[in-house]
Amino acid sequence: MSSDIQDRIRERAKKITDPAGRETEILEDRTAGEIAWQCGVALHEIYREALKLGVYPYRYIRNMDILSAAEQFRLAESRVAVVGAGGLGGQVILLLARLGVGTLIVVDCDRFDETNLNRQALCVGETLGEPKTRAAVEAVAAINPGIRVIAHPVRIDACVIDGILAGSDVVVDGLDNVPDRLLMQEAAGRLGIPMVHGALAGFEGRIMTILPGDAGV
Repeated sequence: MSSDIQDRIRERAKKITDPAGRETEILEDRTAGEIAWQCGVALHEIYREALKLGVYPYRYIRNMDILSAAEQFRLAESRVAVVGAGGLGGQVILLLARLGVGTLIVVDCDRFDETNLNRQALCVGETLGEPKTRAAVEAVAAINPGIRVIAHPVRIDACVIDGILAGSDVVVDGLDNVPDRLLMQEAAGRLGIPMVHGALAGFEGRIMTILPGDAGV
């Protein structure tokens, strides 16, 4: 199946001159969707196979200044867990989807209300009352249908956290309370997963990466 997909990609890829004047091969989204339908696979698989061949999905062409095709492929193979889909986590989810991270794990037990409209990227009139995880799935599908989203509309606790985070390459902390944050840090440490902590308050923000074995203080 992989060789068949690659043959179809080679046949339908286009050579263009990118905005920086470089000649490169690209695969347009519409074409990628048609190949996915013909082969009975997810669009995500078409992106991956194209990048293996050094063919850029056209949507990622402006990433070329910072990412090679091999690096873009590595992102497509990556799995990032975002715990908390509110003010900080919502923005992270959308940016990772646009960048091309292949699989997003989204964890949040909350629903949107009107007080979220002023600061949470996934909150709009149509998503009021909707679970934040569902809004994340819908938003990512609209932005980049080549991204897989696994939603967990639950609050993390000691019983579920390891199972949710297992297999992730990175965990992103978008939580709004310290106890859950510490619980997640402990789980990430047990599983050997780097954790990126972020926090916002007013016009101030902070970020810190906690690697396995770090105390995080």
